[in-house]
Amino acid sequence: FSPAAVLKRERESEREVVLLSNAMAEQAERWIQDAKDVTAAIQDYNPAIPAELVEYYAKKQGLSIEDPQVAKLIAISTEAFLSGVLGDAVELTRKLQTSTAAARKDAPENESHKKGLTLHMDVLAKALADSGVNKVGSMYKLS
Repeated sequence: FSPAAVLKRERESEREVVLLSNAMAEQAERWIQDAKDVTAAIQDYNPAIPAELVEYYAKKQGLSIEDPQVAKLIAISTEAFLSGVLGDAVELTRKLQTSTAAARKDAPENESHKKGLTLHMDVLAKALADSGVNKVGSMYKLS
């Protein structure tokens, strides 16, 4: 290699480092702005799960949450997760109810169908499994 070629390659490497550094700085700025946006969005929202409950279970697992916004964000995330699982369970229950009713066209309509949907453990287990939570004995694990 000639000294000129080595010098040229070093300059190209320096430019690549600067470009990468600038890209990382821009990504960090976007991440900080996203965090600020989330913080502002949750400011006035009161989740169904109290932050104190999150703090209690976190402490029970040996985790200390010092920032109340962190507990509130976990509570909101948990609420969104539960809402999604229950929505999936309702959809599965409706599909099962519809397919069962179609299979028994001649049978009189069951009184429980008039009252609404009933959530059964097998349907809930399927909805949880679809969300990444699998039942193992009496314990649940994330997959």
